[in-house]
Parts: sequence; C-alpha cells; structure tokens
Amino acid sequence: MKIFVLGNTLVKEDSTAVELLPLLKQQLPEYEFILVDPTENFTPNSDAPLVIIDAVKGIDKVQVYDNLDVFASAKAVSVHDYDLLLHLQLLKKLGKLPKKLVIIGIPQVKVTDDLVNHVTKLLNID
Repeated sequence: MKIFVLGNTLVKEDSTAVELLPLLKQQLPEYEFILVDPTENFTPNSDAPLVIIDAVKGIDKVQVYDNLDVFASAKAVSVHDYDLLLHLQLLKKLGKLPKKLVIIGIPQVKVTDDLVNHVTKLLNID
C-alpha cells in the first residue's frame, strides 16, 4: 500500500509528518511511503485506497478523516489547507479520486513514541 506523506522540513509547523516518516518506514517496511507536496501534481491510482498523513492546524490529537466532505468541513485544516483540499476536490471532480480516502491528521507537535505508535496502529488496520 502507498501512503502519501505531506510536509516541509523548512516550515516548522509543517514538519511533523516528515519527521514521522523514517520512524514509520522502520516500523512498517511493507508499506511504500511517498513524500509529496500538495502544490505539485500527485495523482494516486484511483483503484487503490488513498491514504494521506498530514499535519493539521488546531487539533491536539490524531484525527482520521475518511471522507473529503468531512475534511473540508472540519474546523481544523491541513497546514496546506487550500492546496491539499483544492487538489483533492479537483481529483474528485475529474473522477480520479479513489473511492476510499483516509487522511490521517496529526497535530503540530514534537514527534513522540506515542504519536508514532498511534499512527502505526491506524495504518495497520485495513
């Protein structure tokens, strides 16, 4: 399974998911983790589930959004907010958004063992 990780190490608020990346790769070597920038064009395979890990403003614990409408209406938004949401909405309109979408929103905090374990457990559930 491919897991798309969004983030930017140059922007502190946007680096949490990137900092998680090596730890997730170590704990889940069977998954393919792909670092992407939502401002670039990334088009997932529309047959496979789309799983995204991204830092989210305004949350204090990991949140799972399994629906684009829920993600769009959430009070907390991706650090990329407009870019990621717009990109996903365009994919949906073009019929290229997979039927199964999971966005794992992580808080903008220091990476801890608890955070790594929580995200790992979420990814291990099919």
